[in-house]
Amino acid sequence: MRNMKTLNLSSSGGVLRVLVILCALAVVVPSAGRAQIRVEKTVVANLTVPDNGTIWSDIFWADSGLASIASASITLVLSSPFATNPLKPGDLSGVVYFGLPNEAYREFSLTEFTSATPTFNMGAAFNGSWLASNFWELELSDERGGGVARLDRWTLTLTGESLAGGTIDPGQGGVIGASGEGTQTIQSTIQVEGTAENAVKVQADAGQSIVVSSGLTGGG
Repeated sequence: MRNMKTLNLSSSGGVLRVLVILCALAVVVPSAGRAQIRVEKTVVANLTVPDNGTIWSDIFWADSGLASIASASITLVLSSPFATNPLKPGDLSGVVYFGLPNEAYREFSLTEFTSATPTFNMGAAFNGSWLASNFWELELSDERGGGVARLDRWTLTLTGESLAGGTIDPGQGGVIGASGEGTQTIQSTIQVEGTAENAVKVQADAGQSIVVSSGLTGGG
């Protein structure tokens, strides 16, 4: 398990609460330039996939804090809505879309489902500038008879160059981090919401310091 320090950001009664867990201290060597950040956003779906059917879960994510995308992954959390007809991961396939047809959207196919909590490394499939539509969609299909699945939630993890300004809003339970050693500066304002395990978190690796130069907004 890597060494990590976690900031759980939330507020109550107008007073900001910051929980800092220091697993290790390391020498911090400052670095220059805009941060390469990592943002995780979880989407609650609670959609049942019909036998031999398809569902779609989508979001408009305007405040990612990213100017561009360098890598992406997605994790799905599935369950069985019917105990007598449990899900069969191998029956499933999916597609992740970013953007709309009129802006040359990007996509990645999800195959080889082997568990109820699969993670797919989508690599460079979404590389490039952030698209103006802010539209992300997960398409999930059941390709064989028997076994019914429910999509409880899905989490996008994106890395890329941070914006100089604007807002990062990963939603409740969202996580914000950075790549590289030394001091990494996030120049966007972080939208705070949620409490306890649902709070927005900023995670810095050992040997790394994250500075939020534009501060926080919101509450939970």
